[in-house]
Amino acid sequence: MSFSASIQNTIDRQHLLRKERRYIVALSGGADSVALFTVLRELGYKIMAAHCNFHLRGEESLRDENFCHTLCEKSAVRLHTVHFDTRNEAASHGESLEMAARRLRYEWFEHLRRKVGADGVCVAHHRDDNVETLLLNLIRGTGVNGLTGMDYRRDHILRPLLDVSRTDIIAYLSNNGQNYVDDSSNTDTNIKRNCVRHELLPLMRRLNPSIETTITASMRRFRAARDAYEQIGAQVHQQALPLPHGAAYPIEALCHRAHFDTIGRLYGFHEAAIDAIAAHSGNRKAPLYESPTHMATIYRNRLEVCRKAPVFLPQNISDNELQILSDGSKIQIKRIPREALTEIPIGTDAAAFDADAIQGTLVCRAPKAGDRFRPFGMKGTKLLNDYLADRRISAISRPWCRIITDEKGIIWVVGGRIDRRTAITDSTRRILLIHFQPAEQK
Repeated sequence: MSFSASIQNTIDRQHLLRKERRYIVALSGGADSVALFTVLRELGYKIMAAHCNFHLRGEESLRDENFCHTLCEKSAVRLHTVHFDTRNEAASHGESLEMAARRLRYEWFEHLRRKVGADGVCVAHHRDDNVETLLLNLIRGTGVNGLTGMDYRRDHILRPLLDVSRTDIIAYLSNNGQNYVDDSSNTDTNIKRNCVRHELLPLMRRLNPSIETTITASMRRFRAARDAYEQIGAQVHQQALPLPHGAAYPIEALCHRAHFDTIGRLYGFHEAAIDAIAAHSGNRKAPLYESPTHMATIYRNRLEVCRKAPVFLPQNISDNELQILSDGSKIQIKRIPREALTEIPIGTDAAAFDADAIQGTLVCRAPKAGDRFRPFGMKGTKLLNDYLADRRISAISRPWCRIITDEKGIIWVVGGRIDRRTAITDSTRRILLIHFQPAEQK
């Protein structure tokens, strides 16, 4: 099968491109991207090109940009270019140059795709790149997903060359008399991928001359295993119990490691955290685990996952006005004569107090360490954390709780009990009503 026929076969089998749609080709000027550019034109796809100048290789960077301009002008293909101060970006974000360049590249590709109305961005990763990716993942430590390499499609990123090798690419360009530029940084073995390419893979070929073919076949089997694994893992969502800001999964329903992996990936937890959560699954309680967006813990024989609560600063509450708090919740206070109170609110969204027992300004805030109050209907005082634990509210959900205080302390745990100090008695003459409406869940 010819090179172009092989690419068309991949496109058809993976449903990557359509002739009536427009696509961006990421064009560096190197052999891989030039081959992608050339073969997609040969196959009749509507393309434009995008080139990033990262200003990391001096004159070489300018040479690459000029090459891309010449190639696109000769081919009558529109070229979009962008310039990055990559060193400054890497320093300001605490990233390696490689990671900063990758982030900048893909952010700009998506911006450009939206701007020009393209259906996708075609990148030139090939079979050998995929083998290197799997090995890098193994070196760093990975789960099932890391053993599958790169996918043909990730959102709007398309990889039509994943079934061909670097040798196939060079032969195709040679047969077509198409030149390209070489990136001198590709020989720098201080870069991990280059080290794998130039040092590790040659050693592996001594043990298996067809190592790339062998690993590629293994990745196909890993993908099939991943799909089956995810089907097992998906069953756990049928057992999920909704929480105000997350979900709880009964431990007895998590009988397979795939269940933990599925939950962990859904909420952005790294493999190490997923390992630790699974290891603690036999405990009634466990440490708190954190992803960029969520917290998780084992609590009362359930795996609880909750969105991270944003910082909620204390806010003063004014009488009569309906106030919208910084988290989107709403609160309103009214003062009425005792005789105007027909019944004492029982629900979770309202509470009534002896207005004359309240001291100073009312404040709505989140719980903090050491909070204590005297729950109405109970003897003595109680730590707020203990009270919330009795209500089966775990540590990861407590930052979402709201309490109302006056100068003396807590008067109401919103949704729960009021403080005995401010309760209505036979001698109460004036009533303070508080209505609280939580923010809508996103």
